[in-house]
Amino acid sequence: MLKTEGIIDLLTKIGRILVITILLLSTVYTCDSDSDADILRLQQNWQIQSSAKVHEGGNTISTTDFTPEEWYSTSVPTTVLAALVENGVYPDPYYGLNLKSIPGYREGRWLVMPEDSPFRPSWWYRTAFEIPTEYAGTKLVLHFDGINYQANIWLNGHQIADDDEVIGAAIGQTESTMPIYDGSY
Repeated sequence: MLKTEGIIDLLTKIGRILVITILLLSTVYTCDSDSDADILRLQQNWQIQSSAKVHEGGNTISTTDFTPEEWYSTSVPTTVLAALVENGVYPDPYYGLNLKSIPGYREGRWLVMPEDSPFRPSWWYRTAFEIPTEYAGTKLVLHFDGINYQANIWLNGHQIADDDEVIGAAIGQTESTMPIYDGSY
């Protein structure tokens, strides 16, 4: 029987080896102030899907013209596995021996990702948001408090950061600030 510490260690190792894009927390804020009134929090209304199931590229997925079909609803911060558990795809890995039923699980072999694991390919995280009219004419910043592992960031059909620029798991270490243009990037 696994001890709680052992399960946590195993899940930590899973998180370290998955090459997935995970947005832990993102916000849009004005550069003129650090007041909470000037922060648009983007934690709700996210969708995720495996890149193995999405045939479009970031230049299409990151536009409002794209309609996600069969994507999983979630909020951030979350991991791919947590979002899939939330959507009923997999059982709660913290209960009983459910962890062993998660695809890719191999007793004692956490550094080897099976070729057929659904966690081997990267995953898309997507949300759409509107900039409030009171932000018009203000320089805006897209701020990420943490991205687990690596990410390519797309906005309005344009890649604004790649996985060489956005890497790491510690809050503050992965802070990225990029200009946001009101729909005309």
